[in-house]
Amino acid sequence: MTVRTWRPRFSPSEGENQLDTLPSIVEQAASLPMLVDRAVKALTNARTAAEVLEARDMASVVYDAAKTAARISRAKGAHDDLVAAAYRTQAHALEIEALAKRRLADEYDAAQERGEVAGGDFKGNQWSVPDENSPPSADDLGLSRKDIHEARLIRDAEKTEPGIVRRTLDAALEAGEEPSKAKVRRAVFQTARPKTAEPAKPTRGKDAVCQRVRDAIVALSGLPEAHEVAGYFRDTDAAIIVSEKLPEVREWIEQFAAAWKE
Repeated sequence: MTVRTWRPRFSPSEGENQLDTLPSIVEQAASLPMLVDRAVKALTNARTAAEVLEARDMASVVYDAAKTAARISRAKGAHDDLVAAAYRTQAHALEIEALAKRRLADEYDAAQERGEVAGGDFKGNQWSVPDENSPPSADDLGLSRKDIHEARLIRDAEKTEPGIVRRTLDAALEAGEEPSKAKVRRAVFQTARPKTAEPAKPTRGKDAVCQRVRDAIVALSGLPEAHEVAGYFRDTDAAIIVSEKLPEVREWIEQFAAAWKE
């Protein structure tokens, strides 16, 4: 399957140079809804996985363009309405991208069931090597394992809570916040991840608490350099949980360290 590459009239990097003046910001913001319409039509008319991929990529480029317009609008002191318009375009683009990913997950899984796409069987610590008669792999189609994983997460989250993506975007807009990919990713992950039983709470008493704190400190002290470990989390679902818990943990450790000195 050949995936065509769509190119907008400007890329986000080019946009930073083009949006140097307020008139340029206004002009670009006015053109963004047209780009959204193009992405909507592309997804609506998509009949193949390649066309769904193209629509997804179009929406992603529109999101980046709107994000750039919003950022530079704020930096240039543009009117709040202009920033809000860019935010709305970001939300539209993210919704289209999510819809495309849902379709992509269904298309990919159906193709696997039909034997049109390799299953990517994992053997030991090596991926099985296909022969010349094997169906194309995800990599052959221009898809990474991360792409497929995210697409399935969005699909499963929408099945569990229909409209979760749209509600997340609307909540950000109503709060005057940027509707970002991170917000959508967090909501999707929290909705789609398997529900596990709450970990057993420590029994009451000082000994149980001290045991857990000691074990945590010992575990942390044996890890590689912090900046190296932080890099391990890039583009992983675990990063969402770490981002949520880290401020609270950091505050507790600082307070504990100060109390320990006393």
